[in-house]
Amino acid sequence: MRFEAECAYRKRALAENDIKELLENLKESIVRVRLQNATAELARAENAHDEIRAEQISKEISALRKSISL
Repeated sequence: MRFEAECAYRKRALAENDIKELLENLKESIVRVRLQNATAELARAENAHDEIRAEQISKEISALRKSISL
């Protein structure tokens, strides 16, 4: 009985670790997509000569890059 309980505990711990890893990967993927979108938006702002918006987007891109490297 103790062996079965220990096996069940280890299975649950492994499943929790798998879920945590999947969530981390999902978060990173979301940030990468947001970074791609922001980069495209920055190009549009630069083409429209909207310096204020381009500066705001550049700051957002910097923050996104920092969050990926953490």
